[in-house]
Amino acid sequence: MEIVEQQPEILEIEAKEKTPGRFRRAFTKRRKMMILAGMFVLLIVTGYLNFALNNNTSAVDGRPPQRPQLTAVEMARQNNTAARAADELMLMNLINNPNTSEDARRDAEKAKITMQEVSQFETMSEGLIRAIGDFGDVLVAKSGDNINVLVENPENISDTQATQIKLILREVANRFIDIDYIVISILD
Repeated sequence: MEIVEQQPEILEIEAKEKTPGRFRRAFTKRRKMMILAGMFVLLIVTGYLNFALNNNTSAVDGRPPQRPQLTAVEMARQNNTAARAADELMLMNLINNPNTSEDARRDAEKAKITMQEVSQFETMSEGLIRAIGDFGDVLVAKSGDNINVLVENPENISDTQATQIKLILREVANRFIDIDYIVISILD
């Protein structure tokens, strides 16, 4: 009989212990709902501000301003920069990965140095080519022995200018470059 009498006391104690737990869970659910509601309100406010600020600017004549269109050279430059950044990130991951073998790490470091040298070559070449002619924009892209030059020019390039461009590329490379590997393209 003593066993039966103890069971109601145990149930009362368990019931008292469960009540605060339910309250805590309910409080946690309320807090989560309040946080989610706050985040939702912030999302709506951010969207409204983004819309209002982007559409608030207007041109003098009342028409909305148009964003400048990228030229073919600028788009090619952006693509080239994005591809180079992706390659550099991949090489950095190889270099910093502790599971990479020493040979692979050494090859990745050499490839990164080569990539930096190519980038420097392209930048220097572009600046010098712009200095010799009336070109709107110039992009030099080097891949192995091949060098592509995109020139934005309203008129065709003279043979003298093409020869000057090829000589500049030889000087910047500081070595002999076969002229057959240099392609100059004119964009209108």
